[in-house]
Amino acid sequence: MKKVLAIFAHNTDILFGPSASLIKYAQDRADVRLVIAANQQSETQEREHGNFDNWTIKETELIAKHLGLKKLYLLNQTAETLSQQSITIIKQELKTIISRFKPDILVTFDPAGLSRHIDHILLSVAVSELFTELKTVTGKSVISLPKKLYHFVIPESIQQKCNLEIESFPDEHITTMVDTSKFQPILIAALKSHKYPGRYMRTLMRIYSATDRHFEFFHLADTTLPRPATKETDLFERCD
Repeated sequence: MKKVLAIFAHNTDILFGPSASLIKYAQDRADVRLVIAANQQSETQEREHGNFDNWTIKETELIAKHLGLKKLYLLNQTAETLSQQSITIIKQELKTIISRFKPDILVTFDPAGLSRHIDHILLSVAVSELFTELKTVTGKSVISLPKKLYHFVIPESIQQKCNLEIESFPDEHITTMVDTSKFQPILIAALKSHKYPGRYMRTLMRIYSATDRHFEFFHLADTTLPRPATKETDLFERCD
């Protein structure tokens, strides 16, 4: 069975990230799982209604269920302390999950963290460093190494067209473009499942609903396989 592990800092990051691609692979019977390093709030904290960033664990689990994810991993971090945490500790927690799950594909944000949020950058660096370290391990301690590490990115052309307040990625350096048009209705339903959609969530719903044609974009950051000569249309290309 094909396996994908998406790794993000906050529970809301999944809807800024490659959520439609995760739906696609879950629908294709891949085992798709998600790591969230820090929860924005506990279930006992007061909710600020309409704030996109405030989700309970139950709401995170509900979104994961809507997307068809097999399992949700929550690291022992908080939004207030993640940026002060040792990157070594983060990598060790991720290594434990990877060694047990044995994913083929890792997905996270690009080095700029899409929004330059320090937590996003920390996770991107941690995942990239860990992939490099795992490639250099030899002997009996070798775990099943993922074949590819992808960064989810937004092309410069789309950032300019939509006037998005995010960090974009040069179009010419994008390696992979996944057609997720078929899965937009599921993603929009997942967004609508949230009781208190904030401004950013409403903006996402407008963007996703504006067109019947939708793609998600990735940069193949690292791989144990030969690099493709042409742009990919599937994260699992050459993985068989």
